[in-house]
Amino acid sequence: MKWDIENAEYVDGYKISLTFRDGKVGIIDLQNSLNGKVFEPLKDIENFKRFSIHPEIKILTWESGADIAPEFAYENAITSEAALAPISPPPQQKPQ
Repeated sequence: MKWDIENAEYVDGYKISLTFRDGKVGIIDLQNSLNGKVFEPLKDIENFKRFSIHPEIKILTWESGADIAPEFAYENAITSEAALAPISPPPQQKPQ
């Protein structure tokens, strides 16, 4: 699926930079999304930082059992048109 998470890196606060299977990159800010009992431990920033990508279903997960739906992550991580562009290599210069 296009929203499978291929890479995730902690940014700061409750922000995580995500790279999706389709090459799109964005930052998701989960500060206002940690609602409910399963997310309570993640309000401690040290617990929040200990996320991983589930190896089979490619979603963000935590040891507490919390996870983030991949479509939610995809829709909320993409915050600008620039972020929607797949990463491409820099143009090659012509030899002189």
